[in-house]
Amino acid sequence: MRPSSVLLQISKTAKAIKQQPLVVVSSIGNPEPQYLHTRHSIGHEVLNELIPRNKFSSSPWPNCNMYRGSSSEDAIFLQTTGYMNLSGQYLRKPWLSIRKEFPDREVRFVVLYDEMDKPLGKYQLRYGKVSSRGHNGLKDIVNKYGNGFYRLGVGIGRPESRKPDDVVNYVLSKIPRKDWEIIKTSVIPDVLEIIRGLR
Repeated sequence: MRPSSVLLQISKTAKAIKQQPLVVVSSIGNPEPQYLHTRHSIGHEVLNELIPRNKFSSSPWPNCNMYRGSSSEDAIFLQTTGYMNLSGQYLRKPWLSIRKEFPDREVRFVVLYDEMDKPLGKYQLRYGKVSSRGHNGLKDIVNKYGNGFYRLGVGIGRPESRKPDDVVNYVLSKIPRKDWEIIKTSVIPDVLEIIRGLR
């Protein structure tokens, strides 16, 4: 292949990448190790399956770990390390910084979180100005950043009791092994396909 043809191919590839949306997947939950493997941190658990734990690196932003591929066409993965109720505070700066880094590309932000309104083994993808359904992590993101992001809720179901204390105890309890196996087989493969579909 002639040098001019090689340069043309490189130019076309670079243009295609530039036009391809960049997907930024962010999981929210509570800090480890205290809340490791709890229902409320199911977003972290799912993200840990997508990206091996030892692949995360420190980032320029506090309370947020990051993993990014070796090329600009790869997705970027973020994982908050602080408390759920401050998720918007932790994600606002990284999201704005990533938008600034890629001014010519559409950036699609996806938040992985626990969804009580969906039964175990189910999930739901929503976008824009939709209800946070009482989820304080989502509320804080909306308050700090706005509604311009995808919500990918992983179903954890609800306890039989609707009493506030019982609900808190439920979401902060450990995920039973049998429940986690259902999530691994029924949800995580679909989450991967959703991420690929957004690119």
